[in-house]
Amino acid sequence: MRNEIIDLIGVPENETLIYFAIPPGPEKLGICISALSNTKGGYIIFGVKVTDDSKIKLLGISKGFRNKVVVDGALEKLNSQPILDYKKLTRGSQDYYCISVDKSKLPILTMGKYYIREGIRNIEKKMENKTVVFVSHSHNSEDVVFVDLEDKTSLISYLKGLEIYHNFEFWIDKKIVTGDIWDKKIQSNIKRSHIALLLISEPFLNSKYIMDKEVNKFIKQRKEDGMVIFPIILSACSWKEHDWLSSTHFQPRDGKTLTKDYKDRGDRDELYQIIRDELKAISENFDE
Repeated sequence: MRNEIIDLIGVPENETLIYFAIPPGPEKLGICISALSNTKGGYIIFGVKVTDDSKIKLLGISKGFRNKVVVDGALEKLNSQPILDYKKLTRGSQDYYCISVDKSKLPILTMGKYYIREGIRNIEKKMENKTVVFVSHSHNSEDVVFVDLEDKTSLISYLKGLEIYHNFEFWIDKKIVTGDIWDKKIQSNIKRSHIALLLISEPFLNSKYIMDKEVNKFIKQRKEDGMVIFPIILSACSWKEHDWLSSTHFQPRDGKTLTKDYKDRGDRDELYQIIRDELKAISENFDE
């Protein structure tokens, strides 16, 4: 791969290749990373100048090139961490620095804006994609969370307005129909989801399938694509024993659980409204 990137040095800029003679400001670099992530991926190479008449000049980088400062400032502008790789390259007597940017499955925004790459330009685009929420749960929790969508006391029913008014889609395994290969269906919908809504109980934490096939995928997707993991503690359980869970913001707060501390309909609706507002705020990072 390193030799392939070296061979790119001097090729005209294109949809997947961007040059800089010297590092730009963090805002401009953030736009480039966003545009490549949201299109096909590609490379940002430092030490190459494109003149006004589109000629390529190979300048190399200075010995004092501070790659961490260059990249960190740009990453602070992004809504989530894209998949990047960094390489110092040597061609002839000159050194260059390359940021390799993978195509992201989830939108990468910079300063709240969404960019794509068209030819040699970075274009701001309005996002129109749905915010897909994968609802992960133990079947022991069905009576609490979604007996059916007509049950006005259920969480999923309360969140229905997000689908109607705010371009959300909640994917629940109840949507699997006879004849579907259920594991394949679940895995494919995890991949297309932006948010994982986890309905935590002891049966949830004790389920080998949920922990191995769902939670592990959520954690991997959070790291690689910026998926948001949103846990809701339904009942007393051993959540403190799971580092990935104890280190994640969840609802309700202060050690409370939904079934014990929100038995009153009014109190429960207040909690559901907090959850709804937080999900909507997360979504706004994707479609501003």
